[in-house]
Amino acid sequence: MRLLEEHERTGALPPRSRAVFEALAADLVEAYRSGASAPLERIADFFQGRRALLWDRPSPDVRLARLRRHVCERLGRPGAPADTLALDDARALIARAEGFSSWSELVQSTA
Repeated sequence: MRLLEEHERTGALPPRSRAVFEALAADLVEAYRSGASAPLERIADFFQGRRALLWDRPSPDVRLARLRRHVCERLGRPGAPADTLALDDARALIARAEGFSSWSELVQSTA
């Protein structure tokens, strides 16, 4: 409630910490590797991709394939996705989604 009141008063959201972004990058790596539901849903929410990934309540295999295809497209790597995602690639995607050109720029903004 306090967060909403602060947003109404100032129009600004509180800054996110580096730990939040690190957790998102770890979630992306885990979701990409295993398709685990909880990290996949957090990633879908972060990238505002819930509808694209989960709209038809697909099987776990289909959700995983969609996520991997989506990630590869965002990384500019067409073709068959790999089974794993490097943490640095996940960090790059998180940084770009936040409007930064690199992870280091994102980290500097949270300092």
